[in-house]
Amino acid sequence: MRSASFVYDPELELELPEASPNEFRPETADAETLLRLERAAGLIPDRIRALEARYETLYRSALEQEGEAFYAAMDEAVAVARRIADLNVWYMRLTGRPITPYYG
Repeated sequence: MRSASFVYDPELELELPEASPNEFRPETADAETLLRLERAAGLIPDRIRALEARYETLYRSALEQEGEAFYAAMDEAVAVARRIADLNVWYMRLTGRPITPYYG
C-alpha cells in the first residue's frame, strides 16, 4: 500500500496531497491516505459556501464604492473568486466529480 505526503495550504485552509490524487486509487493507497483525501474533499463544500457569501458581500460593497476604493474591493473579491475556483478544482481532483452548486 502506498502512503501520500500532505502539505497544508494556508490560502485554501486545507491539508492537500503533494502528488496528484489520481495516483492514489483505493486499491493502491493505504487507509490513512484515503481517509485524509476524503476528509479534505468533505471540507471543501462548506469552505466554498463561506467564500461565496464573502464574495457576494465584497462585490456588493465594491458597487457602492468609487475610485480606488472600488478597485481595492474588486481586487479582494477577485482573490476570493480565485480561491473558490481552486477549491472547485481540488474537489474534482479528490472525488472525480464536479461539486454540486449550492444556492441558498
